[in-house]
Amino acid sequence: MGKPTFDQLGEFHDLADAGRVTSQNFQAYLRRPDRYLEDITEIVNPQFRILTVTIDRARRYKKARDAGEYNHVNANINPENFPMNRGRGVVKMRVGVFTLGRGATDDEVVARRNELGLLPIGMEHEFAVGEQFKDLQCELGWIANRDVVWTDAGGRRRFSFLCSCGNDDGRHMDVFEFDGGWDGHWWFFGLCK
Repeated sequence: MGKPTFDQLGEFHDLADAGRVTSQNFQAYLRRPDRYLEDITEIVNPQFRILTVTIDRARRYKKARDAGEYNHVNANINPENFPMNRGRGVVKMRVGVFTLGRGATDDEVVARRNELGLLPIGMEHEFAVGEQFKDLQCELGWIANRDVVWTDAGGRRRFSFLCSCGNDDGRHMDVFEFDGGWDGHWWFFGLCK
């Protein structure tokens, strides 16, 4: 266990006052106080988690995408099809990951995201989650970014997603052709306000 700094203790105290400390993330803090705020996962309930990610706004697309060290990246995940917002500085952001746990229409997914107080995300958020929470997609299976949409030459709507194939294929960043509904195994991203 590393020695926490006064700033880290202060940040942890603020999280505790806000009710964001669970036994799981308290144990993570005790193990690695120096990394705790970099990779915090708050499990709000079995169908909703909040992740704290660090985003370097100046990072180039390929570097941000490839930092996830995927076993496979779909060639269509590129700046032309799935643009990324850039800027200056390094920022910490909170990204929500949620599921409905059942089949749903896209309108139902958006309604649930709104109920949770989440906003649409960009590719930079998906890239950060893939890089900083590599085990998450192995645990949850399929996590869709339904906010950045590519319409291909045939007029089909496509979303990017993170997945684990559950076998030796490892972790993937892939593209999903949306057919009007989502199966119950899907999880979705949203940006915390």
